[in-house]
Amino acid sequence: MAFSDSTQIPFNILDVLQGPPNQPVYYRIEVGSSIKYLTASKPLSGLPDINGDYLKFDTIPSGDWDVASLVSDVDGKFIVASTEKKQFPDATSMWHASNIDWLELWRLQLQELKEGHDSNSQDDDHLQLRGHFPSAIFPGPKNLGGSKVAAFWNLNLNGEHNHGLSCESYIYSLIQDISVAPKFLAHLTDNHKHIIGYVLELVPARNANINDLYLCKEALQKLHNLGIAHGHLTADTFLVHQETSSVQLQSFFSSYETTDQEVLDKEMSSVENILQQPPLPKRVRDKKLIQEITAIQQRDGYIHPGLFKQLESDGRINISKDDHRAMLADLKEKNWQWNTQEVQDN
Repeated sequence: MAFSDSTQIPFNILDVLQGPPNQPVYYRIEVGSSIKYLTASKPLSGLPDINGDYLKFDTIPSGDWDVASLVSDVDGKFIVASTEKKQFPDATSMWHASNIDWLELWRLQLQELKEGHDSNSQDDDHLQLRGHFPSAIFPGPKNLGGSKVAAFWNLNLNGEHNHGLSCESYIYSLIQDISVAPKFLAHLTDNHKHIIGYVLELVPARNANINDLYLCKEALQKLHNLGIAHGHLTADTFLVHQETSSVQLQSFFSSYETTDQEVLDKEMSSVENILQQPPLPKRVRDKKLIQEITAIQQRDGYIHPGLFKQLESDGRINISKDDHRAMLADLKEKNWQWNTQEVQDN
């Protein structure tokens, strides 16, 4: 509906959700004590506009609305065309007794930064963020325990392309009574209305190596005993606790229930070879690499997921401009749908 209230109020941009080019871009904004969204049919740039450089306004209409639709003005910047009250679908089903709101975590992080603390300062903390986007380390709310937590949430508010969020949450509901993975602490909500993701405990851990083979197989066997195949084992699937040397599993976005013992046995037999592979590089934090990734996204409008897979395996980017654009063209023909095997093949 078009807005009729002429009252304008200020807002702060907290996050920008931007998926493939065929999906809308959402600005997650803070308005008072609530979250609203600004959305456009497509991004003006391949880069998330976290600073609001493409917005032609710094105030928005007041009123009881959730989403403001944006259109491009004559100068190419976004203006507000209409507002609406919209009910977003849950990204996962609710099964856990606890929940925490995204805005509460964000404010805790902001408070820590103001006090001179950085909750994202330790490289090892980011081991639990591999394979997930978007995700972040946040200060731990007192009611959840722990000084830090790992939060994972959806990229598409309409419930599409949730990158395994729903699957992983379901698997956590099956394994919550055994110590085979970091604890599922709470569902992550938006405006205390709908579920957008979940929060896990952050464990002090390192990557596994061949010396941890027995403990890794022991952890995987616990999962198999429940009739669950992990589905995508890599070296970073296994978290070795720094203090106890016990092993837990993570990244269940490709996991599934099965009674096929041959499938489980094949997965178990792959562990030794996986642990013999060179360790994956740490989360991309090198300034030159970040600049290179940014330049590629700005040049081509999007980053093919295969590029990040190459970064994980090689620690560098060696995809040519023509090859990357050809990969994107192929992805476009598939309506920007991709799976893990296609990424590995690239």
